[in-house]
Amino acid sequence: MAKILNKDEIIAKASKGYIADYYASSSPTGKKKQNQLKPVEALNDLATLMLDSTFNTEVNVIADGVLKKNFRIVSRKDITQRDIDKELEFERKYKGFENTHYALLQLLIYRNFFQEVEYKRGKPYALHPLETTQMEINITPHGDVKGYTQVVTNTSISNNYAASQEVRFKPKECVHSTASRITTNPWGFVDNRSIAPIIEAKKRIENYLNDLFVNNKFRDVWNIQDATSEQQVKNFIESIRSGKYNPDKDIVVEGNITQKKLSDATDFQYFINLQEDYKSMIREFLRVPAIMVGGSTGKSDGEFQVRYAFDNTIKAWQRILTNHYTNKVFPLLGWGKHRLMFLNNDVPNEEKFISMAVNLKGLGYDDETIHSFLIGKGVEMPDKAKFVEIEEVEEEGSQEGDKILKQKQQNMNAESRKPRDKSSVDTNLNEDKETRDEQIVGKSNHMDFSGYPYVF
Repeated sequence: MAKILNKDEIIAKASKGYIADYYASSSPTGKKKQNQLKPVEALNDLATLMLDSTFNTEVNVIADGVLKKNFRIVSRKDITQRDIDKELEFERKYKGFENTHYALLQLLIYRNFFQEVEYKRGKPYALHPLETTQMEINITPHGDVKGYTQVVTNTSISNNYAASQEVRFKPKECVHSTASRITTNPWGFVDNRSIAPIIEAKKRIENYLNDLFVNNKFRDVWNIQDATSEQQVKNFIESIRSGKYNPDKDIVVEGNITQKKLSDATDFQYFINLQEDYKSMIREFLRVPAIMVGGSTGKSDGEFQVRYAFDNTIKAWQRILTNHYTNKVFPLLGWGKHRLMFLNNDVPNEEKFISMAVNLKGLGYDDETIHSFLIGKGVEMPDKAKFVEIEEVEEEGSQEGDKILKQKQQNMNAESRKPRDKSSVDTNLNEDKETRDEQIVGKSNHMDFSGYPYVF
């Protein structure tokens, strides 16, 4: 006998499970709007994090690093094929840099951002940022996005009346990305809340230290014990005032007088140290080395922090932006066959990749492969750059087919032409060398590196 399923049973038998926090989110009125999902906790308060000087600086350092060398629009299938026309259109028509910078700041603060694709006569016309704190995601309990809603609240100061207006966007009219999604909730995990208490504690310490100096709580406190008369006190006060204008003048007083500071400067050293600890916690959270914001660091690991640790931070944010534009925005603009690509920020890394390309050429790889390798590593190549064909000659007395590079090209790639590492200096000038004669072996006695494909 057939059984009629009720609504709960139908949902339970659905092929998809529920997304996290779907029924935990509510509207400002306390009533759940149909299929409109807000963050479990409102995001408005996170904007105050930017009022902290350390957090603000770190965020802008990351933004500057991510967009330092701008980006390119290339073919999805062949990243060596740059589309300059689309780059110009993206910048002029869609305000590419401005929108990307805004999106990155929204990601760093709210861990989410939204963009509107405006259409005219059915074709993409403009790209606009949307206010993250006003957005709601129209979604089914199983995670299918049906659209987006912007809830704008207008408050009248005169009568304290608040009214909300809603703007609805279809999926093709709005795109959304999140930085840290560890649950099925489309809003992702807003991990900035974990650093908010640290920033609040740091703010209290800074207010306390500021109060000490603004209100001059390091001034002297005088205690006149067993004063004999009112005139004695007045004479002492006059001597103190006179001494401020005449620092070299001796102060002669009568009676038993003690002096101390209203606040001892050594007492707040603990708070200064604690403030530095909080700064370090904020830097660690945002993964920005102290050396990037003027802090001190060990000479031995300074380069590692910048070139590797901070470089990983920059590349991680670049990948999020690359995925957002390549897989979400560009298809709506009709650029589904293109992708966004950031250039390499690290100049020493570029030198390493170019050196590797030279070695690849020496091993016999073709120019197209080497060109793709350099572009893929983010090396900035001139427009329409082409490889010069390597000239090879047969060496006299060599077997047929054995070729080497022309002498001029060998000289250009010779090891002696490369800059030396001057950090390695032999300081053993007075003592006898410990190397034995049998340990000194010249490479030329055993191997011949002069011929093709050994190119350095």
